[in-house]
Amino acid sequence: MALIIEDGSIVANANSYVPVADLVMYARARGVTIPDMDEDIEALLIRAMDFLESLRAKYQGEKANESQLLQWPRVGVTVDNFNLGKGEIPRELKYGQLALALEAKESDLLENDTGKGPVISEKIGPIDIKYENTGKVEKVAAFAKANALLAPLFKRNGLTLIRS
Repeated sequence: MALIIEDGSIVANANSYVPVADLVMYARARGVTIPDMDEDIEALLIRAMDFLESLRAKYQGEKANESQLLQWPRVGVTVDNFNLGKGEIPRELKYGQLALALEAKESDLLENDTGKGPVISEKIGPIDIKYENTGKVEKVAAFAKANALLAPLFKRNGLTLIRS
């Protein structure tokens, strides 16, 4: 499956904000090894996009067009006290996708919740594992780099910094 890059003009069937070449350069600059085959690199970028799309409730503003597939471009977004243009795909989003694609090499970005708590008892021979039944599992965000890159694009929960 070839990537279709959203460039801000609301590209039909877009599925990425960055091309394969960008991930190759990003990984090389950081000394990270990624697959050689374009289709394997594309799969990493698609997995990163799935995660980015799951963050829709966190993003500032709203979609630029009701019929667009992806969450970006958006209107009503401010980064570093500057309003983004209607068709702009922010650098922070592109770098967030790149960072997440590297994370996707080693982990499932959208892990399914099993509903099981931590192991409270374990017996090795004839296996007998017991989980704490908390009803919910506390998860810690494992993607600190991506979250830091994406943070300027998130809502500020009504707090505003006013400089004099």
